[in-house]
Amino acid sequence: IKLVFAGSSLMFKGNMKKKITEKDKFTSSEYYGKYKIDSYKLIRKFKDLDKINASTAILFNHDSTFRNKKFLIPRLIKLFKEKKLNSIKQIYNLNISGDFSHADDICYGIFKLSISKKKIDKIILSSGKRFYINDIIYHLEKKFNLQIKKDKIKNNSNFQPLGSNLVARKLLNYKVKKTPIDACNELINIICKV
Repeated sequence: IKLVFAGSSLMFKGNMKKKITEKDKFTSSEYYGKYKIDSYKLIRKFKDLDKINASTAILFNHDSTFRNKKFLIPRLIKLFKEKKLNSIKQIYNLNISGDFSHADDICYGIFKLSISKKKIDKIILSSGKRFYINDIIYHLEKKFNLQIKKDKIKNNSNFQPLGSNLVARKLLNYKVKKTPIDACNELINIICKV
């Protein structure tokens, strides 16, 4: 039996390196990030004492049709559906970017990790690329045939760190096949039918 614990990119909150790797030190000021760090340490303790086969998959942002509708991409789709242009503009002005993936890719990485015979302590599953939420807004403008009056973006620092998936690609033959735009299109079909 192999235990796979779902870690989080928030275990590295405050680390603004270009790309986070498995060698980077955990640091978080948020309760969620601290909980994930403490859980990782507890699992390590059990691994050493009881010889449990366990790995921590450090997951970066990922979306799919199963995503809670309160999260950003589903919320944006709902705002477009309801034509709430001021709210969309506020999100646009935040200029949010980070490491976003399709949940299918992340779940396949977890599956590959769960069947791997390799002793992997922790591994990052991420796209490894910077993605701007404003690209989702541009995409949704076309899909909904709506034009948002945009201001010049003032905030250029609202970005989250990226995860390096190099170890996952090497040890698990991990491949990123889908994009956040693919997840957005799937969510449009679900949200707009409701």
